[in-house]
Amino acid sequence: MKFWDVETGECLRVMHHEGKVNSVCFKPEGNMVFSGCGDKTINLWDLASFQYYENSHEACVNSVCFCPDGNTMLSGGNDGNIKLWDAETGECLRIFAHGSKVLAIDIDPDGKKLLSGGTDGSIKLWDAETGQCLRVLTGHEHSVKTIRFSPDGKTALSGGEEGFIRLWDVETGQCIRTYETQGSFHMVFSVCYNPDGKSFYAGIMDKSLEHQITRWPLPGNPIYIMEQSKISTTGATLQNKALFDSLAVEIEEFLTKKDVDGALRALTQLEAIRKFGDGSVYSGLRNQIARYCVLHEINYTTETVLSDKPPERLCLSPGGNTELIQKSWNTSILELRDVKTGLCLQTFEGHEHFIKSYCFGPDGKTALSSSADNTLKLWDITTGKCLRTLKIREANVISGSVDPVCFSPNGKTILLGMDRIVKLWNVKNWKCLITFEGHEDNVNIVCFSPDGKTALSGSDDKTVRQWDIETGKCLRIFSGHEDNVEYACFSPDGKKALSNSYDKTLKLWDIETGRCIYTFGQFFDTVKWAYMNPEGTQITVTSDKENLIYDLDYRMEFPGWADWDDGALPYAQNFLALHQNYTAADFENLIAELQNRGYGWLRPEGVQAKLDELQFGW
Repeated sequence: MKFWDVETGECLRVMHHEGKVNSVCFKPEGNMVFSGCGDKTINLWDLASFQYYENSHEACVNSVCFCPDGNTMLSGGNDGNIKLWDAETGECLRIFAHGSKVLAIDIDPDGKKLLSGGTDGSIKLWDAETGQCLRVLTGHEHSVKTIRFSPDGKTALSGGEEGFIRLWDVETGQCIRTYETQGSFHMVFSVCYNPDGKSFYAGIMDKSLEHQITRWPLPGNPIYIMEQSKISTTGATLQNKALFDSLAVEIEEFLTKKDVDGALRALTQLEAIRKFGDGSVYSGLRNQIARYCVLHEINYTTETVLSDKPPERLCLSPGGNTELIQKSWNTSILELRDVKTGLCLQTFEGHEHFIKSYCFGPDGKTALSSSADNTLKLWDITTGKCLRTLKIREANVISGSVDPVCFSPNGKTILLGMDRIVKLWNVKNWKCLITFEGHEDNVNIVCFSPDGKTALSGSDDKTVRQWDIETGKCLRIFSGHEDNVEYACFSPDGKKALSNSYDKTLKLWDIETGRCIYTFGQFFDTVKWAYMNPEGTQITVTSDKENLIYDLDYRMEFPGWADWDDGALPYAQNFLALHQNYTAADFENLIAELQNRGYGWLRPEGVQAKLDELQFGW
């Protein structure tokens, strides 16, 4: 074992063992070194005098570590045991029986829990004080060669012979993420967290015994909460389960009586014990309450891994019953399909080259498509007839631009991304009203804000920009992605924006400040698509290798019931522009939309009175 000067690279001392040295560890104070050897011995070295004392296992020692207080230390070996030693006396204080050869051990920063990994592929979490095995983490199919707690003790990394690195939630035992080494590398023999908490390093070895150190990204904020698997006693579980069920009924009763404040108070109690009940019940009640509240900052985010890939609904009609699809990326034909049955209801033919982008009109009666033939077409959904064609470039011009399109909420204008610019067109006369300039590379996505006053665009220049629809001014630039931005959209209340990029991350932004609130990722593969649910409380993400749902738990505020608020005026105006002779069902849809836009606290009768005023001057 060699002792080195880190700054100069000089070897200061060589300490000799009789067997192969498998593991070494500094004492927290840095004045002693603990080593474990293939000759069954453990050795504690004083770096000032280089004297040491020796103790042993019944077989080869594979892993050693000091406890945070420096007074005790741990060792694990082929005898299947983890031993806790007194650093001063050398006395063995406790033995933890893993059950198979122990190849890796580590203790958490507060010294209360330890992890052990063995040749059976299992990882065991122990109570360091009592010696009780708290849980077994399963997932590795072969020997676990290395394991390490994070600096805050909330997560742990493990690696082994099958070439996978796994990231664990220590409290719940859930595997948060699995990293697969590439190429011929097949064994992970060491992992270590970067102090910045954003990445980790892994030592891996290939079949030819060549070694390599690799750096990997860790999921960004927040640390995802998986409440269902937290450790609890049987008695507490039964008691809290009964309380959970009682509170759930109480919240339903509050909502029936329109007592949102009461429902919020009960939800706070329910949130504290949500792990003891049905998670879908908690989420459902939270979403019901959210409809009547203003959503503020996000308290935490819960990640769920989907076992089945969700259907790709890239272009749903406003009613959600039909969708527009392309059978392949290079087709010039669009199809209208029934979401439930999958039957083709209509085809839209007329483009001379493949279609690049398409969308429904806000009333669901028309659709828009852009094509590599450099035209934009407006379609009648019912008949499949092309109502109008707009030439956006000369026919012989070849552009690599996606030419994204989007209708305004009132259906009167459309946005079209063309190369590095965005244009606003009048649907009635096809005149270009304004051009938005500023991007430094092709625009890949455009979208209107829910109120139609601003727009977002995402570009290959790695940025998302917010534009003022009336003036054409760039209001804000959202910078932070490290590669092309492929998608961007507003949250339903218009206060946040979601974007994803080829950098394999998904970012949530605050519209008012331009600040990135959360970064979700990095993902294993480029995100194919991501979208928010109508309430804005859930994000669904899918890629070729993983499918996830993020539940966003906001701090919610109920402003109190009111007849009207002028912040909701754009939604009322857009509604009347689309529904001059609206039905009761149309009005119910408007109330539902206002709930999603942050105005669910408006009384329906007050909204009706405002519509009458706008429409008839009453």
